[in-house]
Amino acid sequence: MRKPSVDLIAFILALTLGLSVILIIAAVIIQIFVASNNPVLSAAPSQVIDSAVTGIIGVLGSYVGYSMKRKHDDDATGDNDREDRET
Repeated sequence: MRKPSVDLIAFILALTLGLSVILIIAAVIIQIFVASNNPVLSAAPSQVIDSAVTGIIGVLGSYVGYSMKRKHDDDATGDNDREDRET
């Protein structure tokens, strides 16, 4: 079984990645309204927002999928106390 600190570190990394994506999206939207006379979302900023959102969904989805499979494998084999036997 994984150590709880691994899950905490993964959670902190996911939060910081999510915050960075939110900041990128906010910067793109602010740049649209500040830098142009005609505030319209063109193709380039739209692609930046799309790639940022799909990237965060992919990273978080892979972590959730891995953790669910790991939990299922531990439940199926009964190895919930594996750390106790290793020490």
